[in-house]
Amino acid sequence: MSEEATGMEWVSIPPRIAQPALDFMQARTIAIWGDHPVHTQGEPRQYGSGVLLRVADARFVVTANHVCRLFLEQGCSCFLSGAEKLIPLGNAKVWRLESSDLAVIRLTESVWTALSPGKSFARLPELDGRDETHEVGGIYCVFGYPSDSSTTDHEARMHKMVAEHVWGIPYGAHKQPLLSFDPTRHIAIEFREGSHPHPGGMSGCGMWRVLKAGVPGATWFTDDIRLVAIEHTLGHRDGDALVGSRIGYLPTMIEAHDPSLAPVLALEWPMRARTRTDRLVQG
Repeated sequence: MSEEATGMEWVSIPPRIAQPALDFMQARTIAIWGDHPVHTQGEPRQYGSGVLLRVADARFVVTANHVCRLFLEQGCSCFLSGAEKLIPLGNAKVWRLESSDLAVIRLTESVWTALSPGKSFARLPELDGRDETHEVGGIYCVFGYPSDSSTTDHEARMHKMVAEHVWGIPYGAHKQPLLSFDPTRHIAIEFREGSHPHPGGMSGCGMWRVLKAGVPGATWFTDDIRLVAIEHTLGHRDGDALVGSRIGYLPTMIEAHDPSLAPVLALEWPMRARTRTDRLVQG
């Protein structure tokens, strides 16, 4: 496998923050590939991204539900990008929340041990389900793998991916309204499509808050980075916003499917009180 990162910026990020933040996000981001004799003509194709997450000894990929739909409903074989080759997921367990376009794939040990040594799993304290996106001054980043930048070199027997990072600020309330946008469920950041590749294939990647509003950059550390949403769509046809589902749904999804993880979730998730987000997932 070959993996690169690129990106053109329009938000000013202090150098001491930019590269450490990108390294942090790239380590926790994975590309999702698939192949099918008809839909992809038997050619492996990268069609989504995901975030690696660990809860106790369980390891997951968090992504968008519509990414999983491709291999669940079309019969595609699914793979993760590995250190040297694609890693087949096999009979992985997939938990889906269609109403919020979220999905969780539970990895077997044979899969997560085959990941690149440079990959890391996010932990629950790195998640923020109540991010105040509307606050002016926060800086966010969407980090994933656009499918247009992923290729297969048959001669070298290598799959190449180029990660794209998109810095942004909260989508302004004065701008064009976003289709089906609910601020209690979603997060949106401004996106300048002319400065970046079309984000097809980035669906399922993380939307990260790199710098919280009101926090001086001089006091910043990578420990301040939080995963706040899973990106799933452009806000509207003009393409000046990226929208994701708030990450607060995730712990309840995991607990519902694996109650044995409830004690760890209660200990590590910083807001285990019955929030409106939890009630929406249960209801």
